[in-house]
Amino acid sequence: MSETDNPEIFSSAFEFMINMHLVSLDNFFADLSLRTVLGTLSLTVLIVYRHIE
Repeated sequence: MSETDNPEIFSSAFEFMINMHLVSLDNFFADLSLRTVLGTLSLTVLIVYRHIE
Protein backbone atom coordinates (compact mmCIF):
# COMPACT_ATOMS: atom_id res chain seq x y z
CA MET A 1 0.00 0.00 0.00
CA SER A 2 1.49 3.34 -1.01
CA GLU A 3 1.40 6.43 1.21
CA THR A 4 -0.98 8.23 -1.16
CA ASP A 5 -3.69 5.57 -0.61
CA ASN A 6 -3.43 5.72 3.16
CA PRO A 7 -4.92 9.17 3.95
CA GLU A 8 -7.93 8.51 1.73
CA ILE A 9 -8.82 5.29 3.53
CA PHE A 10 -8.21 6.93 6.89
CA SER A 11 -10.41 9.93 6.09
CA SER A 12 -13.26 7.73 4.81
CA ALA A 13 -13.07 5.57 7.95
CA PHE A 14 -13.01 8.73 10.05
CA GLU A 15 -16.04 10.14 8.20
CA PHE A 16 -17.84 6.84 8.69
CA MET A 17 -17.15 6.96 12.45
CA ILE A 18 -18.39 10.56 12.64
CA ASN A 19 -21.55 9.68 10.70
CA MET A 20 -22.25 6.70 12.96
CA HIS A 21 -21.74 8.93 16.01
CA LEU A 22 -24.12 11.56 14.61
CA VAL A 23 -26.76 8.92 13.90
CA SER A 24 -26.53 7.56 17.44
CA LEU A 25 -26.71 11.14 18.79
CA ASP A 26 -29.83 11.76 16.68
CA ASN A 27 -31.45 8.61 18.07
CA PHE A 28 -30.44 9.62 21.60
CA PHE A 29 -32.00 13.07 21.30
CA ALA A 30 -35.14 11.69 19.65
CA ASP A 31 -35.47 9.20 22.50
CA LEU A 32 -34.82 11.97 25.02
CA SER A 33 -37.48 14.28 23.57
CA LEU A 34 -39.95 11.38 23.41
CA ARG A 35 -39.31 10.58 27.08
CA THR A 36 -39.69 14.26 27.99
CA VAL A 37 -43.04 14.48 26.18
CA LEU A 38 -44.28 11.25 27.78
CA GLY A 39 -43.08 12.39 31.20
CA THR A 40 -44.78 15.77 30.87
CA LEU A 41 -48.00 14.10 29.71
CA SER A 42 -48.07 11.67 32.62
CA LEU A 43 -47.31 14.50 35.08
CA THR A 44 -50.14 16.59 33.64
CA VAL A 45 -52.57 13.66 33.84
CA LEU A 46 -51.50 13.01 37.43
CA ILE A 47 -52.02 16.67 38.44
CA VAL A 48 -55.41 16.89 36.70
CA TYR A 49 -56.51 13.57 38.23
CA ARG A 50 -55.49 14.73 41.72
CA HIS A 51 -57.27 18.05 41.12
CA ILE A 52 -60.54 16.36 40.13
CA GLU A 53 -60.66 14.12 43.23
